[in-house]
Amino acid sequence: MSANTAGGSAGQCTDLMNDFKVGKAIGATPRKQLVAQTLGIFVGSIVGVLAYMALIPDPQSMLLTEEWPAPAVATWKAVAQTLTHGLDSLSASIRWAIFIAGLTGLLLGVLDSTLPARRARYLPSAAALGLAFVLPASVSLMMALGAVLTWTVSCRWASLTERFAITAAAGLIAGESITGVGASLWQMFGNG
Repeated sequence: MSANTAGGSAGQCTDLMNDFKVGKAIGATPRKQLVAQTLGIFVGSIVGVLAYMALIPDPQSMLLTEEWPAPAVATWKAVAQTLTHGLDSLSASIRWAIFIAGLTGLLLGVLDSTLPARRARYLPSAAALGLAFVLPASVSLMMALGAVLTWTVSCRWASLTERFAITAAAGLIAGESITGVGASLWQMFGNG
């Protein structure tokens, strides 16, 4: 439980730091962002619970389906089952995959620290590789397409990309999520 608390706290801190980075890119002050984040905790808690209860009234049967894949839920469910039943509950191929992925992550970390910057920049991102194995393929492919499009635009308009790429990506991600919730609510109320 303490590891879960520490991991959750670290994740929230990372999110807050990323928010500060985006806020700086669009000209927001850290103070205003902190106030907005704090208010967002209260509003988001209430709205999030109500939306979840409206969209997914029966999580046991609705989650981990094609309509609601919930990759984070699937990941933590697998972790909980493994911790409950032990590593022997995993097949040999899964244990080998964990071992190979661990070695790959270690190797990428060592290479990133030891290679000169001009060579290290060609290494794949360990975080991106990890996300690609957790998220559905459609999300991973859209992230890859977005990265290629951003790189293509940056080759022609570097200053424009530097200023707006992160903000545009964040807006697209938020827009997709809001549209998905809106479409689900529209369908739930019999309009679909």
